[in-house]
Amino acid sequence: MAFRAYMLTALRYLAYDRTAAERKVRTAEDMTAVAPTESVSVYSSCC
Repeated sequence: MAFRAYMLTALRYLAYDRTAAERKVRTAEDMTAVAPTESVSVYSSCC
């Protein structure tokens, strides 16, 4: 019975690690590959 608890705990932590790895932000070397082709302007409507 102790081995089953160990195995389930190991699988749970493996799932946590994979989920955390998928959530990490990956930066790109070349921003033109991910940036939009047209420029985007942000206007402040304050003041």
